[in-house]
Amino acid sequence: MKRILFSFVLLIFIFASMTTSAAGPANNWTGFYAGLQGTYAHGNTDWKYDDFLTHADHTINGWMGGLFAGYNYQFPVNVVVGIETDINYGKISGSTSAPNPHWLANTNVSWAGSTRARVGYAVWRFLPYIGIGVAYGRAEIYTTKIATGTDYGEKNIYVGWTPSVGLEFAITKNLMARAEYAYYDLGKRQSEVDFSSLVDTRITFQAFQFGLGWKF
Repeated sequence: MKRILFSFVLLIFIFASMTTSAAGPANNWTGFYAGLQGTYAHGNTDWKYDDFLTHADHTINGWMGGLFAGYNYQFPVNVVVGIETDINYGKISGSTSAPNPHWLANTNVSWAGSTRARVGYAVWRFLPYIGIGVAYGRAEIYTTKIATGTDYGEKNIYVGWTPSVGLEFAITKNLMARAEYAYYDLGKRQSEVDFSSLVDTRITFQAFQFGLGWKF
């Protein structure tokens, strides 16, 4: 994750330095904005049974769509600071065989979002930025009895943290497009599965997000 974030930041700011001399005046990013976005996510669930100290870790992936909204303030030196909140709904899921071969271990993240502080630098119509903040989401942790297809588990709210890096482009004075990479660590929660078994789960994933927004 650290390597990916560093690579994105390096590429974006190399681009910004190359563009500064050739481009025109910087776009004004100050103001409230909101928009729509789509997300592809890929990650993991660390799944540990408390009673037996066994694991059923598995990969999760899927798509989400949602909304984002925030506020930017641009200083005279073209540094832009802001705060943003987003919420996304869909399905990021995965499963694997449980230690008991008669059961499957499953994870299903139904929604996820964040509230982040951002800082960037305006270059012509471009705004490269980095962000960090609180991440949250809802996930169903459950097992499936293979013989009957019956599910047993819980739905819980997870809270963690997220860093991000992205690039926005002002198509017009008000309309903007964006691409963003974010890493979500939703933290750890305990859930009851298999009637009475307890599992500790930690959910992490990488999110690749693309959106369109409107600055008011």
